[in-house]
Amino acid sequence: MNTTIKHWLGLAAFASLSNLLHAGTAASVIACETFGDDAGNDIGYSTSPTEFDDSSTDFFTVLPNNSTRFAFIGGSTETNVFAAEDIDSPPGGTTSSSLGQVTTNSVDLTGYANTIVQIVLAAPGDSAPGNTSFDNPNEYDHSVTDSEIDRLIIEYAADGINFSEVVRFEPDIGVFNGQLTRDDKISNVNVFPAIGSSSFSYATFPITPGANARIRISMQTSGSGEFFAIDSICFLGEVSASEAPSITGLPAASLDYTEGDGALPIASTISVGDLDSSSLTEATVAITSGFQAAEDVLAATASGSITQGDITFSGNTLTISATASLADYIAVLQSLTYENTNLSNPNTATRQVTLTIEDDQFNPASAIREIEVTNLINTLTIPFTESFETDGQGTRYFAAGEVGGPTDDDIFGRTEPALASIDGTFAFAVEDVNVDLSTELEAIYFNISASGFTNLKLNLLASAPDGANYDTGDFMEAQVSTDGSTWNTVGAFHATSDGSLPSVGGATISQDLNLDGLGDTDSIVLDSSFQDFEFSLPDAAAFQLRIVMQSNVNNERLLVDNIRVTAEAVEFGIAAASANESDGTLDFTVTRNSDAGSATLEFSTSDGSATTGDSDYTAASASTVTFEDGELTATAQVTITADNKVELDETLTATIANPSVGVISTSAASAVGTINNDDSSTLSIAAGPAVVEGDSGTTNLTFSATLSNPVDVGVTIDLATNATGTATPGTDFTSSSTSPTITAGATSLTFNVPVLGDHEVESNETVVATVALSGASGRDVTLGTATATGTINDDDPLIEVATSNLGFTTGLSTKVLISDLLGNVSGGEGREVTLSSVATSGSGSVQVVGDWVIFIAAPNQTSDTSFTYEVTDGFQTASGTVTLFNSGNGNDTTSNIVSIVTEEGVATITVAGIPNRSYQLETSPDLSTWTALGAPVTCPASGIMTMVDPGPLPSNRMYRIVAPAIN
Repeated sequence: MNTTIKHWLGLAAFASLSNLLHAGTAASVIACETFGDDAGNDIGYSTSPTEFDDSSTDFFTVLPNNSTRFAFIGGSTETNVFAAEDIDSPPGGTTSSSLGQVTTNSVDLTGYANTIVQIVLAAPGDSAPGNTSFDNPNEYDHSVTDSEIDRLIIEYAADGINFSEVVRFEPDIGVFNGQLTRDDKISNVNVFPAIGSSSFSYATFPITPGANARIRISMQTSGSGEFFAIDSICFLGEVSASEAPSITGLPAASLDYTEGDGALPIASTISVGDLDSSSLTEATVAITSGFQAAEDVLAATASGSITQGDITFSGNTLTISATASLADYIAVLQSLTYENTNLSNPNTATRQVTLTIEDDQFNPASAIREIEVTNLINTLTIPFTESFETDGQGTRYFAAGEVGGPTDDDIFGRTEPALASIDGTFAFAVEDVNVDLSTELEAIYFNISASGFTNLKLNLLASAPDGANYDTGDFMEAQVSTDGSTWNTVGAFHATSDGSLPSVGGATISQDLNLDGLGDTDSIVLDSSFQDFEFSLPDAAAFQLRIVMQSNVNNERLLVDNIRVTAEAVEFGIAAASANESDGTLDFTVTRNSDAGSATLEFSTSDGSATTGDSDYTAASASTVTFEDGELTATAQVTITADNKVELDETLTATIANPSVGVISTSAASAVGTINNDDSSTLSIAAGPAVVEGDSGTTNLTFSATLSNPVDVGVTIDLATNATGTATPGTDFTSSSTSPTITAGATSLTFNVPVLGDHEVESNETVVATVALSGASGRDVTLGTATATGTINDDDPLIEVATSNLGFTTGLSTKVLISDLLGNVSGGEGREVTLSSVATSGSGSVQVVGDWVIFIAAPNQTSDTSFTYEVTDGFQTASGTVTLFNSGNGNDTTSNIVSIVTEEGVATITVAGIPNRSYQLETSPDLSTWTALGAPVTCPASGIMTMVDPGPLPSNRMYRIVAPAIN
């Protein structure tokens, strides 16, 4: 850093703006806001809320510093000032809960170095009557209510947007009608003279230049006499002789440091640059806020031309002092580490690390990173008790606050009170500890693991032994957080109030039942003996418990002892389940009575009527069921196998065991899972193919009884034939009945009906069979087709005889060979057919002579006629008809020669004729010349006559019979 500016920052006071132009510095005024005194050159500003003035004692605006509205404030360099009084009550009667803010317009500080801000301000208290002087600077208040805290806060933003607090002025907590206390938020803030007098003070502080630099002053005054004034706001600096270096790559996020982490890198990705310098001369790394001398260590490793001797750590600052290249500085800065050496109870204040570099032209650049330190305390398991008999700080609990000795009047820590009902000797007490509750708390923190527990209870002993000496700022609260940031109050003790609570003293401490910030008048009052209280805690797998305690003056001691957390174990159970086998899975619901935290348990199955051996389901053995945080139920799934087997609903048993936390319910450790059968079967009967009856013996006509789906047990049925078919029982088939069982898993059986063979020519015939369901052991089996008709095909073909024609002549007979008649026969089964009988159906007569059938017409018959005959194969008979057609008068015509038999040179000729008529036998050698042979012969009554040719017989001779003319 430039030595000139170091000297300037060390100046103790400035009498006026001109004092800033101190000899030995090149700093000059860049821009100012004088609130109208230099209107043409003022920066400009805005306010929130809008400026107002009630022409009396309430105002938030620019007013003259001339004793007309308030007493004159000395040390002013301007005529007008921005004045604020009672700004929580703007015009219109609407109470403002927010701060009044005055914000300058942006100032471009690009090209400036060693930039600072000077603000001329005053907080003189109350004006005397007639505004003759400020006679009482003790007018400022600090209440627990935000809108009743009188304060003035100065903030700066280099970019005009992101404001950072520089310094604030406010009374100590719980103070009423007091002076303001200064609280610096950065280093090198100077205020002279101290604020609170009847003259203006000069507040100066360094800033990082930016293109949109702005100052914001926030104020709150809640009553008359609580007065603030701002005379001017000025930016000052030196015009840069060269470009300033730049810093990039320093993470914006905080470095999270946990107790015991060792040395952690702060800036491993940092880089520096400079447009007109190739080297740096110095870098400093300072813990500018939250520094703990006994704990915090900064370190860096030498690199290049920077030696370890060039690196020193003293106080809160690590200094690198060497002229070296940018690369060497980058390497050293990237090796920068932070380590907290307190391995048991590190302070958790936020550390602000400011890194500043300076080039060879004395131009600086800086960057900031915060470090958040986590103090590890043991995680306590349920049930636990803390009675403070030994010091558990940093191990069992973390007491975050101004811990004092047990005999101090100002204490936040263990003590040995002589109070009734104490648990042991020690308790934890708070007295006269003033903190800003908006930024810090006096609290005892506990880390608690409650995984596997529910119905959590907090019990504690509490005492407020100082009677009615408490006020609004005193309380004790039990708070819980599951995320470390959001805290919920579960129990509280506050000053008792009936609506007229005194602000200081005069109140007792009682339980705040409705958690409204006030002790209830009808609740238990804390006194000089410890009393036991119980509060319900939310279910959570892990949480933080803190006991927040506040007492802002002496004789307002609050004590807590014997802090206990108890709970019931989370209980797991499994419920019965059911599913159709076609669903694919059987889902059991596993429940727990708390959804806090994750948990696992084991899930197994065992056979019931459902078995893995029958492939009803896939077994589970110590399968894992998982509950995620926030889940009250989980599903344990069993794979079930779909089939088409008809069976009863089947069951298996599911069991849970070995939870990662909690216990298994004794009444719900196992559950029955039911696999609902969703299959059915239909019993039907059907006939097999038709059968040929055959000529003898038996042939089976088959019927099939079938189930549409298999059944897991035997199904008994009744099968029978009846007489409703066309076949005749006992003749065509043998009646049958049976009650067989279709075996388990099978789907059919056959039923045979014996068919009786015969030679009877008949139609195809039918046999009817029936089926009935006898027993299926409760399975879902129904009757479908109950009857079936089987067919017996007749295999005896009918003998058929074709009709034949034969002519005859009146007065003559006619004949036909028997073999010719049999030639007209067709069909049958191939057996030999014979002529069994002949008969006439008209006039004349028929007789069989040898191989012939002779028709003998009636005397003088001239009309057509016919005769019938029957043939047989031994089993069936058929009839044939021969139609006889008359061909005219038979006189002198050839009649029928039935046969010619030659034996020993004699020919015997058998002739058919008409009885009582005479016939002449004639011979011819050539069928042209005919010669009578012998005498005429009269035909006997039989119609057959025999004629003889005595020979000698020539080699070729034909015969004919001639009848004489009929007269």
